[in-house]
Amino acid sequence: MQSKQIRDEFGAAHFASSYICWMQQTEGLANLYIVTRDPRYKALVVEIAAVTERRPGDHVHGYLTALRGVMDLYRDTSQPALLRQCEDAWRDIVDSQDLLVTGGVPEGWSPNKHRTEGCAEADWVRFNLALWKVTANPKYLSMAERATFNELAFNQFASGDFGHRVLTETGFQGDDAVRAWWCCTLHGLRCFPDIHTSAFGTRDDGLSYNLPIDGHIETSNLSAEATSWLAHNGSIRIKITSSTGASASLRIRKPEWAASVMCKLNNSEILNPVEGGVIKMHRQWQAGDVVTLNYAMFFRSEPSGPDRVAFSVGPWLLGASASDNPTYFDDLTTKNQLCTKTQHGLAAVTHPPRNFAVPVAATSIRYVPAEFPDHQETLALRAIAEQTGQLPTAWELRFLTTPDHNPAKT
Repeated sequence: MQSKQIRDEFGAAHFASSYICWMQQTEGLANLYIVTRDPRYKALVVEIAAVTERRPGDHVHGYLTALRGVMDLYRDTSQPALLRQCEDAWRDIVDSQDLLVTGGVPEGWSPNKHRTEGCAEADWVRFNLALWKVTANPKYLSMAERATFNELAFNQFASGDFGHRVLTETGFQGDDAVRAWWCCTLHGLRCFPDIHTSAFGTRDDGLSYNLPIDGHIETSNLSAEATSWLAHNGSIRIKITSSTGASASLRIRKPEWAASVMCKLNNSEILNPVEGGVIKMHRQWQAGDVVTLNYAMFFRSEPSGPDRVAFSVGPWLLGASASDNPTYFDDLTTKNQLCTKTQHGLAAVTHPPRNFAVPVAATSIRYVPAEFPDHQETLALRAIAEQTGQLPTAWELRFLTTPDHNPAKT
Protein backbone atom coordinates (compact mmCIF):
# COMPACT_ATOMS: atom_id res chain seq x y z
CA MET A 1 0.00 0.00 0.00
CA GLN A 2 2.97 2.33 0.50
CA SER A 3 4.28 1.81 -3.02
CA LYS A 4 4.17 4.61 -5.58
CA GLN A 5 2.47 2.22 -8.00
CA ILE A 6 -0.53 1.77 -5.69
CA ARG A 7 -0.68 5.47 -4.80
CA ASP A 8 -0.76 6.38 -8.48
CA GLU A 9 -3.24 3.68 -9.46
CA PHE A 10 -5.71 4.51 -6.69
CA GLY A 11 -5.88 8.22 -7.39
CA ALA A 12 -8.65 10.78 -7.02
CA ALA A 13 -10.78 9.03 -9.67
CA HIS A 14 -11.47 6.35 -7.04
CA PHE A 15 -12.51 9.10 -4.58
CA ALA A 16 -13.74 7.47 -1.31
CA SER A 17 -11.95 4.23 -2.23
CA SER A 18 -8.72 5.91 -3.33
CA TYR A 19 -5.34 5.77 -1.62
CA ILE A 20 -6.65 8.42 0.75
CA CYS A 21 -8.57 5.64 2.53
CA TRP A 22 -5.27 4.02 3.45
CA MET A 23 -3.72 7.27 4.66
CA GLN A 24 -6.58 7.97 7.05
CA GLN A 25 -5.61 4.95 9.14
CA THR A 26 -3.04 7.15 10.86
CA GLU A 27 -5.70 8.10 13.43
CA GLY A 28 -6.19 4.53 14.63
CA LEU A 29 -2.52 3.65 14.35
CA ALA A 30 -1.39 6.69 16.33
CA ASN A 31 -3.79 5.90 19.13
CA LEU A 32 -2.75 2.24 19.15
CA TYR A 33 0.83 3.43 19.66
CA ILE A 34 -0.22 5.78 22.47
CA VAL A 35 -1.99 2.93 24.26
CA THR A 36 0.39 0.01 23.60
CA ARG A 37 3.76 1.79 23.04
CA ASP A 38 4.39 -0.75 20.27
CA PRO A 39 6.90 1.08 18.00
CA ARG A 40 5.54 -0.60 14.87
CA TYR A 41 2.41 1.57 15.01
CA LYS A 42 4.44 4.74 15.38
CA ALA A 43 6.74 3.78 12.50
CA LEU A 44 3.80 3.10 10.19
CA VAL A 45 2.19 6.47 10.98
CA VAL A 46 5.45 8.23 10.10
CA GLU A 47 5.74 6.24 6.86
CA ILE A 48 2.18 7.07 5.82
CA ALA A 49 2.56 10.73 6.79
CA ALA A 50 5.58 10.97 4.48
CA VAL A 51 3.40 10.25 1.42
CA THR A 52 0.25 12.04 2.55
CA GLU A 53 -0.62 14.81 0.13
CA ARG A 54 -3.61 16.91 -0.89
CA ARG A 55 -4.36 15.76 -4.42
CA PRO A 56 -6.76 17.63 -6.75
CA GLY A 57 -10.23 16.12 -6.77
CA ASP A 58 -9.50 13.74 -3.90
CA HIS A 59 -11.59 12.97 -0.81
CA VAL A 60 -11.34 15.67 1.87
CA HIS A 61 -12.49 13.48 4.78
CA GLY A 62 -9.73 10.93 4.17
CA TYR A 63 -7.05 13.60 3.90
CA LEU A 64 -8.08 15.51 7.02
CA THR A 65 -8.49 12.31 9.05
CA ALA A 66 -4.94 11.38 8.05
CA LEU A 67 -3.71 14.76 9.30
CA ARG A 68 -5.61 14.37 12.57
CA GLY A 69 -3.78 11.10 13.07
CA VAL A 70 -0.47 12.87 12.48
CA MET A 71 -1.51 15.45 15.09
CA ASP A 72 -2.34 12.66 17.56
CA LEU A 73 1.16 11.26 17.16
CA TYR A 74 2.73 14.72 17.47
CA ARG A 75 0.95 15.38 20.77
CA ASP A 76 2.53 12.20 22.14
CA THR A 77 6.02 12.44 20.60
CA SER A 78 6.58 16.19 19.98
CA GLN A 79 8.39 15.43 16.72
CA PRO A 80 8.69 18.87 15.02
CA ALA A 81 8.36 17.46 11.48
CA LEU A 82 4.87 16.16 12.24
CA LEU A 83 3.60 19.53 13.44
CA ARG A 84 5.31 21.32 10.56
CA GLN A 85 3.53 19.04 8.09
CA CYS A 86 0.14 19.80 9.64
CA GLU A 87 0.70 23.56 9.80
CA ASP A 88 1.86 23.61 6.17
CA ALA A 89 -1.23 21.62 5.17
CA TRP A 90 -3.50 24.05 7.06
CA ARG A 91 -1.94 27.03 5.29
CA ASP A 92 -2.29 25.33 1.92
CA ILE A 93 -6.03 24.76 2.50
CA VAL A 94 -6.73 28.25 3.84
CA ASP A 95 -4.94 29.87 0.90
CA SER A 96 -6.82 27.74 -1.64
CA GLN A 97 -10.23 28.13 -3.27
CA ASP A 98 -11.44 25.19 -1.17
CA LEU A 99 -11.98 27.19 2.02
CA LEU A 100 -15.70 27.98 1.86
CA VAL A 101 -17.33 31.24 2.93
CA THR A 102 -18.90 29.25 5.78
CA GLY A 103 -15.47 28.45 7.22
CA GLY A 104 -15.87 24.84 6.12
CA VAL A 105 -14.46 22.69 3.33
CA PRO A 106 -16.04 20.70 0.48
CA GLU A 107 -16.41 16.94 0.17
CA GLY A 108 -13.84 16.84 -2.63
CA TRP A 109 -10.92 19.15 -3.33
CA SER A 110 -11.19 21.25 -6.48
CA PRO A 111 -12.04 20.60 -9.25
CA ASN A 112 -14.38 18.17 -7.46
CA LYS A 113 -15.89 20.87 -5.25
CA HIS A 114 -19.58 20.09 -5.80
CA ARG A 115 -21.00 19.57 -2.32
CA THR A 116 -20.09 19.44 1.36
CA GLU A 117 -20.27 16.57 3.83
CA GLY A 118 -20.45 16.41 7.61
CA CYS A 119 -17.39 14.16 7.92
CA ALA A 120 -15.07 16.73 6.39
CA GLU A 121 -16.62 19.59 8.38
CA ALA A 122 -16.11 17.71 11.65
CA ASP A 123 -12.54 16.82 10.64
CA TRP A 124 -11.77 20.47 9.84
CA VAL A 125 -13.07 21.68 13.21
CA ARG A 126 -11.20 18.98 15.12
CA PHE A 127 -8.00 19.55 13.13
CA ASN A 128 -8.07 23.28 13.91
CA LEU A 129 -8.75 22.65 17.60
CA ALA A 130 -5.86 20.17 17.73
CA LEU A 131 -3.50 22.70 16.16
CA TRP A 132 -4.63 25.41 18.56
CA LYS A 133 -4.15 23.23 21.64
CA VAL A 134 -0.51 22.48 20.82
CA THR A 135 0.50 25.88 19.40
CA ALA A 136 -1.79 28.35 21.24
CA ASN A 137 -1.98 30.25 17.93
CA PRO A 138 -5.34 32.08 17.95
CA LYS A 139 -5.82 31.74 14.19
CA TYR A 140 -6.58 28.05 14.63
CA LEU A 141 -9.14 28.70 17.36
CA SER A 142 -10.77 31.43 15.26
CA MET A 143 -11.08 29.07 12.29
CA ALA A 144 -12.54 26.30 14.46
CA GLU A 145 -15.04 28.78 15.90
CA ARG A 146 -16.04 30.06 12.46
CA ALA A 147 -16.60 26.54 11.11
CA THR A 148 -18.48 25.44 14.24
CA PHE A 149 -20.93 28.35 14.35
CA ASN A 150 -21.58 28.21 10.61
CA GLU A 151 -20.68 25.22 8.46
CA LEU A 152 -21.04 22.52 11.12
CA ALA A 153 -24.32 23.96 12.39
CA PHE A 154 -25.64 24.42 8.85
CA ASN A 155 -24.71 20.86 7.92
CA GLN A 156 -26.59 19.27 10.82
CA PHE A 157 -30.14 18.18 10.03
CA ALA A 158 -33.13 18.69 12.31
CA SER A 159 -32.90 14.97 13.13
CA GLY A 160 -29.39 15.45 14.52
CA ASP A 161 -27.77 13.71 11.56
CA PHE A 162 -25.03 15.16 9.38
CA GLY A 163 -24.71 14.68 5.64
CA HIS A 164 -24.40 16.25 2.22
CA ARG A 165 -25.37 19.71 0.91
CA VAL A 166 -25.02 20.64 -2.75
CA LEU A 167 -23.03 23.80 -3.45
CA THR A 168 -23.98 26.50 -5.94
CA GLU A 169 -21.87 29.43 -7.12
CA THR A 170 -23.41 31.66 -4.45
CA GLY A 171 -24.73 29.32 -1.74
CA PHE A 172 -26.47 25.98 -1.34
CA GLN A 173 -29.25 24.17 -3.15
CA GLY A 174 -32.37 23.17 -1.30
CA ASP A 175 -32.60 19.86 -3.16
CA ASP A 176 -30.41 16.76 -2.82
CA ALA A 177 -29.59 17.28 0.87
CA VAL A 178 -28.89 13.79 2.24
CA ARG A 179 -28.43 12.49 5.79
CA ALA A 180 -25.35 10.28 5.64
CA TRP A 181 -25.80 8.28 8.84
CA TRP A 182 -23.19 5.70 7.78
CA CYS A 183 -20.33 8.19 8.08
CA CYS A 184 -21.20 11.87 8.47
CA THR A 185 -23.45 11.43 11.51
CA LEU A 186 -20.77 9.40 13.29
CA HIS A 187 -18.04 11.97 12.70
CA GLY A 188 -20.31 14.94 13.32
CA LEU A 189 -21.18 13.58 16.75
CA ARG A 190 -17.52 12.73 17.46
CA CYS A 191 -16.77 16.41 16.96
CA PHE A 192 -18.92 17.64 19.85
CA PRO A 193 -16.67 16.43 22.71
CA ASP A 194 -13.71 18.23 21.13
CA ILE A 195 -15.73 21.45 20.90
CA HIS A 196 -17.19 21.11 24.40
CA THR A 197 -13.83 20.49 26.07
CA SER A 198 -12.36 23.50 24.25
CA ALA A 199 -14.75 26.00 25.85
CA PHE A 200 -12.45 26.24 28.88
CA GLY A 201 -8.76 25.60 29.23
CA THR A 202 -6.22 25.46 32.04
CA ARG A 203 -3.16 27.61 32.57
CA ASP A 204 -0.43 27.61 35.20
CA ASP A 205 -2.15 30.44 37.07
CA GLY A 206 -5.80 29.54 36.50
CA LEU A 207 -8.39 29.09 33.75
CA SER A 208 -9.16 30.46 30.30
CA TYR A 209 -12.55 30.79 28.63
CA ASN A 210 -12.01 30.33 24.92
CA LEU A 211 -15.24 29.64 23.03
CA PRO A 212 -18.55 31.44 23.73
CA ILE A 213 -20.54 28.26 24.31
CA ASP A 214 -21.87 26.22 27.22
CA GLY A 215 -19.08 24.41 29.01
CA HIS A 216 -17.57 23.42 32.33
CA ILE A 217 -14.17 22.64 33.78
CA GLU A 218 -13.05 21.07 37.04
CA THR A 219 -9.58 21.37 38.53
CA SER A 220 -8.22 20.85 42.03
CA ASN A 221 -8.00 24.62 42.62
CA LEU A 222 -10.80 26.18 40.59
CA SER A 223 -13.88 24.92 38.75
CA ALA A 224 -16.38 26.82 36.61
CA GLU A 225 -19.35 26.40 34.30
CA ALA A 226 -20.52 28.64 31.46
CA THR A 227 -24.04 29.14 30.15
CA SER A 228 -24.44 30.93 26.84
CA TRP A 229 -27.27 33.21 25.70
CA LEU A 230 -25.09 34.56 22.91
CA ALA A 231 -27.65 33.80 20.20
CA HIS A 232 -30.40 35.68 22.05
CA ASN A 233 -28.82 38.68 23.76
CA GLY A 234 -25.05 38.38 23.30
CA SER A 235 -24.33 37.34 26.88
CA ILE A 236 -22.46 34.56 28.70
CA ARG A 237 -22.68 33.68 32.41
CA ILE A 238 -19.68 32.00 34.07
CA LYS A 239 -20.23 30.65 37.56
CA ILE A 240 -17.40 29.55 39.84
CA THR A 241 -18.54 26.19 41.20
CA SER A 242 -15.61 25.45 43.51
CA SER A 243 -12.44 27.17 44.67
CA THR A 244 -9.71 26.67 47.24
CA GLY A 245 -9.71 30.44 47.81
CA ALA A 246 -6.20 30.86 46.45
CA SER A 247 -5.50 33.67 44.00
CA ALA A 248 -6.02 32.60 40.39
CA SER A 249 -6.61 34.13 36.97
CA LEU A 250 -9.58 33.79 34.67
CA ARG A 251 -8.72 34.82 31.13
CA ILE A 252 -11.57 35.75 28.80
CA ARG A 253 -10.88 35.66 25.06
CA LYS A 254 -12.12 38.68 23.12
CA PRO A 255 -12.89 37.37 19.62
CA GLU A 256 -12.28 39.57 16.60
CA TRP A 257 -16.00 39.60 15.77
CA ALA A 258 -16.80 41.48 19.00
CA ALA A 259 -16.26 45.24 19.14
CA SER A 260 -15.88 44.91 22.92
CA VAL A 261 -16.65 42.58 25.80
CA MET A 262 -18.23 44.09 28.91
CA CYS A 263 -17.49 42.16 32.10
CA LYS A 264 -19.39 42.16 35.37
CA LEU A 265 -18.35 40.39 38.55
CA ASN A 266 -21.27 39.67 40.85
CA ASN A 267 -23.28 42.36 39.01
CA SER A 268 -20.58 45.04 39.36
CA GLU A 269 -18.93 46.20 36.15
CA ILE A 270 -15.17 45.80 35.98
CA LEU A 271 -12.89 47.64 33.57
CA ASN A 272 -10.05 45.23 32.89
CA PRO A 273 -8.13 46.12 29.71
CA VAL A 274 -7.87 43.84 26.68
CA GLU A 275 -4.26 42.76 26.20
CA GLY A 276 -3.30 40.43 23.39
CA GLY A 277 -6.96 39.67 22.69
CA VAL A 278 -7.56 38.59 26.30
CA ILE A 279 -9.27 40.12 29.34
CA LYS A 280 -7.54 38.93 32.50
CA MET A 281 -9.29 38.80 35.89
CA HIS A 282 -7.05 37.88 38.82
CA ARG A 283 -8.44 37.49 42.33
CA GLN A 284 -9.26 35.14 45.16
CA TRP A 285 -12.26 33.36 43.72
CA GLN A 286 -15.07 32.03 45.87
CA ALA A 287 -17.63 29.38 45.01
CA GLY A 288 -20.74 31.18 43.78
CA ASP A 289 -18.90 34.10 42.13
CA VAL A 290 -20.57 34.99 38.82
CA VAL A 291 -18.92 36.65 35.83
CA THR A 292 -21.30 38.02 33.22
CA LEU A 293 -20.00 38.80 29.74
CA ASN A 294 -21.75 40.91 27.12
CA TYR A 295 -20.33 40.78 23.60
CA ALA A 296 -20.90 43.88 21.46
CA MET A 297 -21.66 42.43 18.03
CA PHE A 298 -22.15 44.38 14.83
CA PHE A 299 -23.24 43.92 11.22
CA ARG A 300 -20.24 43.65 8.94
CA SER A 301 -19.39 42.70 5.39
CA GLU A 302 -16.37 41.42 3.54
CA PRO A 303 -15.52 40.62 -0.08
CA SER A 304 -16.33 37.04 -1.06
CA GLY A 305 -15.00 36.35 -4.52
CA PRO A 306 -15.25 38.60 -7.58
CA ASP A 307 -17.95 41.25 -7.16
CA ARG A 308 -19.61 39.41 -4.26
CA VAL A 309 -20.05 40.25 -0.58
CA ALA A 310 -20.77 38.13 2.50
CA PHE A 311 -22.43 39.46 5.66
CA SER A 312 -22.01 38.50 9.31
CA VAL A 313 -23.14 39.44 12.80
CA GLY A 314 -20.90 38.25 15.62
CA PRO A 315 -19.63 34.74 14.81
CA TRP A 316 -22.59 34.02 12.52
CA LEU A 317 -22.53 34.15 8.74
CA LEU A 318 -25.80 35.55 7.41
CA GLY A 319 -27.74 34.22 4.45
CA ALA A 320 -31.06 34.48 2.68
CA SER A 321 -33.12 31.30 2.80
CA ALA A 322 -35.87 30.38 0.37
CA SER A 323 -38.12 29.40 3.28
CA ASP A 324 -37.97 32.96 4.66
CA ASN A 325 -37.74 34.75 1.30
CA PRO A 326 -39.69 32.85 -1.36
CA THR A 327 -40.03 35.87 -3.67
CA TYR A 328 -36.28 36.54 -3.64
CA PHE A 329 -35.56 33.20 -5.32
CA ASP A 330 -36.44 33.54 -8.99
CA ASP A 331 -34.80 32.89 -12.35
CA LEU A 332 -32.38 35.77 -11.81
CA THR A 333 -31.74 35.33 -8.08
CA THR A 334 -27.98 35.77 -8.28
CA LYS A 335 -28.43 39.12 -10.07
CA ASN A 336 -30.47 40.71 -7.27
CA GLN A 337 -28.64 43.65 -5.67
CA LEU A 338 -28.68 44.41 -1.94
CA CYS A 339 -28.90 48.00 -0.71
CA THR A 340 -26.66 47.77 2.34
CA LYS A 341 -27.48 51.28 3.61
CA THR A 342 -31.00 50.05 4.40
CA GLN A 343 -29.81 47.32 6.80
CA HIS A 344 -31.43 47.14 10.23
CA GLY A 345 -32.50 44.51 12.75
CA LEU A 346 -35.74 42.64 12.21
CA ALA A 347 -38.49 44.32 14.20
CA ALA A 348 -40.40 41.10 14.73
CA VAL A 349 -40.11 37.39 14.09
CA THR A 350 -41.95 36.73 10.84
CA HIS A 351 -42.03 32.96 11.03
CA PRO A 352 -43.24 30.40 13.57
CA PRO A 353 -40.84 29.72 16.47
CA ARG A 354 -38.05 27.39 15.37
CA ASN A 355 -35.37 25.46 17.13
CA PHE A 356 -31.80 26.81 16.99
CA ALA A 357 -32.92 30.37 16.24
CA VAL A 358 -30.33 33.16 16.40
CA PRO A 359 -32.52 36.25 16.88
CA VAL A 360 -29.59 38.50 17.80
CA ALA A 361 -28.25 38.19 14.24
CA ALA A 362 -31.55 38.61 12.35
CA THR A 363 -31.35 41.49 9.90
CA SER A 364 -33.53 42.96 7.18
CA ILE A 365 -32.23 44.74 4.12
CA ARG A 366 -33.72 46.22 0.96
CA TYR A 367 -32.79 44.84 -2.42
CA VAL A 368 -33.35 45.57 -6.10
CA PRO A 369 -34.88 42.54 -7.85
CA ALA A 370 -33.09 41.77 -11.11
CA GLU A 371 -36.42 41.05 -12.79
CA PHE A 372 -38.03 44.30 -11.56
CA PRO A 373 -35.22 46.88 -11.28
CA ASP A 374 -37.64 49.78 -10.76
CA HIS A 375 -38.80 48.35 -7.42
CA GLN A 376 -37.26 47.50 -4.06
CA GLU A 377 -38.21 44.59 -1.85
CA THR A 378 -37.23 43.55 1.68
CA LEU A 379 -34.96 40.59 2.35
CA ALA A 380 -34.57 38.78 5.69
CA LEU A 381 -30.97 37.79 6.44
CA ARG A 382 -30.57 35.24 9.21
CA ALA A 383 -27.75 33.15 10.64
CA ILE A 384 -27.24 30.15 8.37
CA ALA A 385 -26.95 28.07 11.56
CA GLU A 386 -30.76 28.24 11.72
CA GLN A 387 -30.91 25.71 8.85
CA THR A 388 -30.34 22.95 11.40
CA GLY A 389 -33.79 23.55 12.91
CA GLN A 390 -35.84 23.29 9.72
CA LEU A 391 -36.32 21.29 6.54
CA PRO A 392 -33.57 21.75 3.92
CA THR A 393 -34.03 24.88 1.83
CA ALA A 394 -31.97 26.91 -0.65
CA TRP A 395 -29.66 29.62 0.69
CA GLU A 396 -27.83 32.55 -0.85
CA LEU A 397 -24.61 33.46 1.01
CA ARG A 398 -22.67 35.63 -1.43
CA PHE A 399 -24.47 38.70 -2.75
CA LEU A 400 -24.27 41.45 -5.29
CA THR A 401 -24.70 44.92 -3.83
CA THR A 402 -25.70 48.27 -5.21
CA PRO A 403 -22.80 50.42 -6.54
CA ASP A 404 -22.58 52.61 -3.43
CA HIS A 405 -21.45 49.67 -1.28
CA ASN A 406 -17.75 49.33 -0.54
CA PRO A 407 -17.16 46.28 1.70
CA ALA A 408 -13.60 47.32 2.43
CA LYS A 409 -14.98 50.31 4.35
CA THR A 410 -17.81 48.55 6.19
